[in-house]
Amino acid sequence: MASYAELSRQSGINAQTIAARIHRGMSREDALKPTRQYRKMDIELVRKLAADGHKCIGIAYVLDRSESYICTYCKKHKIKIGKQK
Repeated sequence: MASYAELSRQSGINAQTIAARIHRGMSREDALKPTRQYRKMDIELVRKLAADGHKCIGIAYVLDRSESYICTYCKKHKIKIGKQK
């Protein structure tokens, strides 16, 4: 049986999370699966909307994401929003 640390390295899920899931009765296979499906964001669409002058709230509405997530995403990818120079 592999340790939780080894399972964590293989799956990318925190070892404590795996241990807690198994403790709650989940099978090992289910414990290693992510609980939410990852939604990929189109960076070119975000850049286009930002270049068109949209603010964070407008981009968030179009992409169905939270405003704070969009602001953090744009900051991370060095995308200027709205009238920022």
